[in-house]
Amino acid sequence: MEDIKLFELKQFSRTHQSKTLLVTFIYPAAIIYLDSLVQDINAQTTENFVLIAFNDGVKNSSYFFKDLKIPYLVYDVIGFNPMEVRFKGLEALAQTSFTKFIFQDSDDGLSSNRIQTVNQLLDKYALVVNDLDLMDEHGEVFKAKIWEARFKQESHFSAQHLSSYNFAGLGNTSITVNLLDYLPPRPASEIIAVDWYLFYVCLLQSGATGYRTSDCTTKYRQHTYNTIGLQQAKKDEIDEALRLHYLAIDQLGIQVENKNAKFREHRPDDFWWEIYN
Repeated sequence: MEDIKLFELKQFSRTHQSKTLLVTFIYPAAIIYLDSLVQDINAQTTENFVLIAFNDGVKNSSYFFKDLKIPYLVYDVIGFNPMEVRFKGLEALAQTSFTKFIFQDSDDGLSSNRIQTVNQLLDKYALVVNDLDLMDEHGEVFKAKIWEARFKQESHFSAQHLSSYNFAGLGNTSITVNLLDYLPPRPASEIIAVDWYLFYVCLLQSGATGYRTSDCTTKYRQHTYNTIGLQQAKKDEIDEALRLHYLAIDQLGIQVENKNAKFREHRPDDFWWEIYN
């Protein structure tokens, strides 16, 4: 017999399959930010989308979305670590009828035009990355569009662009359903930068071209629960993220040119885990 919650997810997708899907993952530490997330979702310039929140341990989870103005579904996911939870969520999405997926971290925010802007770009590109606004723990933006100059310099990108750094996170990236055909297997050991691993392999295996835009943003909250925030990243944390990422890639039999490169001193417009040869 099919799992009841998976059946519910498929039914939800059949009902709303013509709409874009906003995807987030919720967990106890993010509860204090969910009201802010709901406000940002309600402020979007389009209502032609729905939400799925993959729930990793939040009790009475539907309560936090009671004021949401769009249809939503909370889908409970149990895993040993955040990486496993995210893989289980993506594997479930691959069985739905949705064709466009916009990922959003539940402790972050989004500009009011993010859904509409990205949805239009997904008609042309299999993977779209939008810029970041840095905001503090209280929701105040202190630096807007941190990658605007670099994105405008080169808007199109391929997997090769992700070999030395990452700008495609699970909070600012959107994909079309065909990329789910190229989901890599779960690594044998937990990796810190699971989004880097996912999007690098999907782009490489599919040969797709991605697009970077600063026309909309994810409001990236800098706080102590960030895995590696752009402002407080430490060299040893980044070195470990690099090591685990390249180890997982190696285990797929994929050769990466920069796997022995080193982390460099942080610059204001650096991407995540940016390194030099």
